[in-house]
Amino acid sequence: MRWIRKLLLPFSGIYYLVTALRNFLFDKNWLSS
Repeated sequence: MRWIRKLLLPFSGIYYLVTALRNFLFDKNWLSS
């Protein structure tokens, strides 16, 4: 069951990066409007 954790760790990291980038772009658009 360790491989599940190894598979989930990079996925959660990518999800965190995408969420942070989305929030950054959303704030940028909100400030420009």
